[in-house]
Formats: sequence, structure tokens, C-alpha cells
Amino acid sequence: MEWQEQAKELSDFLRLMVRPVGVRLLTADEAAEVRAIRPGPDLGRKFTYCQALSIAGRMGLPVMVTGQDEGCIMILQAYGMGNFDPLAKIPESQCAMGWVKDMETAYKFVTQMGEDFLGQRKYAALLASPLESMEQRPDVIFVYGMPAQVVRLVQGYGYVTGEAVESKFTGFGGTCVAGVVRTRRLNKPQVLLPGFGDRMLARVEDHEMAFSFTLDHMDVLLEGIREVGKRSGIPWPFKYAIHDTDFTQLNNIYPEFAEYLERF
Repeated sequence: MEWQEQAKELSDFLRLMVRPVGVRLLTADEAAEVRAIRPGPDLGRKFTYCQALSIAGRMGLPVMVTGQDEGCIMILQAYGMGNFDPLAKIPESQCAMGWVKDMETAYKFVTQMGEDFLGQRKYAALLASPLESMEQRPDVIFVYGMPAQVVRLVQGYGYVTGEAVESKFTGFGGTCVAGVVRTRRLNKPQVLLPGFGDRMLARVEDHEMAFSFTLDHMDVLLEGIREVGKRSGIPWPFKYAIHDTDFTQLNNIYPEFAEYLERF
């Protein structure tokens, strides 16, 4: 599969410590054909989806989570895997757990998140797989990395498209909900802030951020991360050094800038 080779190229260039992860939302028929670890039947326990994402990236194992395997109420509600109205239950649960000040704040908070909730029983399972060996076409691709690596992806996207990467942060469901559903819905890359679940349950390190995008933007990102800054001699990986950076290509555009440099 083309994305398998692209995953290796992306990982090698950025020098990622965690494999890129592919995510696919599965119907019941699709899930029946997938070979992957099931937390319940295979391990005798429930998983949170952030754990599935981390295991796929850090251990290289595909993990498929259904409503019976999922241990996070946010996922059950946001992906329609529970037998309840998510907009009715999430405010109550968020308030009960102390993540918002009161119910009024909870409703305001959840209304903003509601755009990223899927319909009831639309999908039966969520698959997280190392992209380098994923057989199913991914709906969304995750990259975990240090801020400099995420910055490079943002810069690379802008280099080719001329567009900014726009993200919205709540501190909740940053990878498991917004990183999947919003990225897929908008078909736009996003910078992600892994939250407490990622860091307490899924081994996401304090120094790590994440970046998600659809396969439609893989070629754009691979071109961008290789080419951005090259004409100015900006190295990758970024290196701190006092050196002579080549800005001579700007002399004809900004003559006053050339005069400024001559003073030094």
C-alpha cells in the first residue's frame, strides 16, 4: 500500500520516536474482517482509545476497540457506542468528575464539542494500526512528536498550500475525539494537545504533542517538510548555532535589508 511506504518516509525524515498511526472507523461488517487485538476478548480488560493509539504507535500492534472494549465514557458518547444521548450525559459526567465549574459551564463546554460527536450506532469499532503495516485505508493519520517535529509539519503544510493549520483546544478528547472526528470532518490537518487520559493512561510523554491529517494531505506534507526553509539554508533537524545564514536572495526584494546586514 502506498501509505505504508509514505509512513516510513515520514518517520525517517522527521526522526520520529513513535510510529505514525492510522485510524479507521469501522462498520460491523468491516470490523468482522479485521485482524487486530481486541482488549476484551484477547486481554480480558477494557481499553481507552488513547491507549489503543499509543500501543499502535509505540509497540507496532493493531488494536480494534468496540463499545464492549471501550473503557472511556467520552468515547462511548462521542462515537455513539453507548445507549444514551451524548449531549444529555456528557455535561453531567464532566461536572461530576470536576472538569468544569458547574452544570451551566458544562452545557456551554459540551455544546462546543458537540460538532465532533457522531450519530448513534453509526460505527461499530475503531481501529488503530501502525501506518507502516496498515492494510485498510486510514481515515485519519496521527503523528506523535516533539514540538519541533510538529512545527515542521505545520510549516510544511503552509509551504505547499499557503494555509494556516487551525486547531481548537479544550484539553479533553484532544486525540481520541477531535483528532479523529474533526480532522476527518473538516479534511484539514490539526495540531493536537494530548490530555490527561493520553498522559496518565497511554504513556504519552510530557514533551510530546500530536498532529493529525487525512491521507489526502500526505503528499503535501511530505513535499513541504523536505522543502520548507531549504533556500535559506535552515537545517533539519533544527540546530542552535551562531552562523551566517544566507539571506542574499532577499537583496533584490529588500535593498534596505542588505544595507542593514552590511552594518554587521
